[in-house]
Amino acid sequence: MTAVRTIRVETLGLDADPRTLKQVRAKTREWLEGWGLPGLVEDAQLIASELATNALRHGALPARFWLCIDGNRLLIEVTDGGETMPALREPDEDGGRGLTLVKNMAAAWGAEPLWRSKKVWASLVIDESASGDGSVSDPPTVLLKAIAA
Repeated sequence: MTAVRTIRVETLGLDADPRTLKQVRAKTREWLEGWGLPGLVEDAQLIASELATNALRHGALPARFWLCIDGNRLLIEVTDGGETMPALREPDEDGGRGLTLVKNMAAAWGAEPLWRSKKVWASLVIDESASGDGSVSDPPTVLLKAIAA
């Protein structure tokens, strides 16, 4: 028998408007609370904000923020039109703390080149502490079903 796994996805376009990062944090909270995962909000907001900040500061437009639940993991992803891949570096007065913070908070993180762009992602594990009872409610908007073997 084939198992059906529910995948939830939300996305937001990013631009150079100073309010964009506030939107990323607000949408992260809205989507996670709507999915019944309030226990992930703070960590996810911080990671999403760092990834979006890096995309807008060091990448290029167009840029897009994605939040996705796939099984027991929350995937936080930002794509941008820049081709320079991010790298961990020693913090200094100009920065360098963001990706180190992401690396330390996330279960996993990485970056992948795309055609004329890149994506940078991090994941958090969804466990019982995320919702209090281990359940995930139906999302407010997009619900995709994927067939898993």
